Amino acid sequence: MAFCVAGLAGLLSCRSSHKSTETTVRELPTREAVAKATGATDIRVAVLKDAPAVHIAGGKARRILNAAGRVVQQPSDDAALDIRPAAGGLSLNGAAAGGESSLRIESASADEPLSVNGQQVARVLRIYCAPRSGALNVIAHLDLDEYLLGVLAGEVPFERWHPEALKAQAITSRSYAFNQMRRSSSEAYDVESTVMSQVFKAGYRNNPVLKAAVSATRGLVLTDNGAPFSAYFHSTCGGHTESGAHVFPEQPALRPLSGVPCSFCTQSPAYRWKLTLSKADLERRLKAASPSSPAGPILRVEFLDAAGTPVGAQVRAVQVRIHSSGGPWTMPGNQFRLAIGARDLKSLLFEQVTDTGAALEIAGAGFGHGVGLCQWGSQGMAQAGYSYAQILGKYYPGAELTRMY
Repeated sequence: MAFCVAGLAGLLSCRSSHKSTETTVRELPTREAVAKATGATDIRVAVLKDAPAVHIAGGKARRILNAAGRVVQQPSDDAALDIRPAAGGLSLNGAAAGGESSLRIESASADEPLSVNGQQVARVLRIYCAPRSGALNVIAHLDLDEYLLGVLAGEVPFERWHPEALKAQAITSRSYAFNQMRRSSSEAYDVESTVMSQVFKAGYRNNPVLKAAVSATRGLVLTDNGAPFSAYFHSTCGGHTESGAHVFPEQPALRPLSGVPCSFCTQSPAYRWKLTLSKADLERRLKAASPSSPAGPILRVEFLDAAGTPVGAQVRAVQVRIHSSGGPWTMPGNQFRLAIGARDLKSLLFEQVTDTGAALEIAGAGFGHGVGLCQWGSQGMAQAGYSYAQILGKYYPGAELTRMY
């Protein structure tokens, strides 16, 4: 049953007109719950991948450690570092780093973070040679809430976003990150800094608008029956969010990701759009993404629902069947969209698809995979007077707000 919690910064609205969409709140008492549940006290963000070189500067009483925790070098605070791959490991300013292929660089002060290629990022960085490419990956170790400041800066136009929509995004992004931290303990990092996870922009740690949204929702994550889940989100649903089980079939179906109607995202620039895609271009993009697919010119394309039935208007495609001269083949819808280019084929929610013979003319709706929070819908709800708890209750039906720290 939904209820309001006294003392939660006065932010959970109890107005009867909106009460039905509000989430519940479950309290967990200590910050140690984060470390206990995730096995980590900070989040590891891949801020740079497959770079030929990295320039590190800044920090206070900076030191460099190897993978075993032994101090390799303790340069002066103002000494810039040029790090490159080298035979048998890494090089520091042109000199071999003792055969080390992984280095941890620390600043003694969180107020004086290290810079990566001219951009202040974090107090702690780890740099290592990527196993496949041999180039450099840079992993920033950040406090979870400090990380969220950069995510809000990267994911929404925060200068003009409503405060309640910002708070809803903060909780959504914290929930997604928290779940990734739990699942990736054996991996080199928890999240990327791009749309492959959630967009992270460094340099916003002192922004007052972002700090207000993160502080007001401190420690709150979305849970389903007490367990955190991947709180997916997207730009614009176009009228209805999608079932997570359809887009991410490898994951268990959850009620909070079941899909809901939405009438709040009409102000989005991508609410409705059109795309003309030539079949020659379509063939080129699909072959680049799936080299083992049948060869030959594309004859026609079918967009199908979860049952394999051709979709009608206002139904999101879940599968795509491509008929080529080399034979037919089928792709998951989300994989197809990413292969074409997510900014070109904004979504798989179509109003009309016309095959002209040489091209597909698509009239579509929305932007993104359609699962979870609709960001433009969140903004529309906030402008209409809904609180962040009510926004989350709308897009994640049945979810709870759990205070993890």
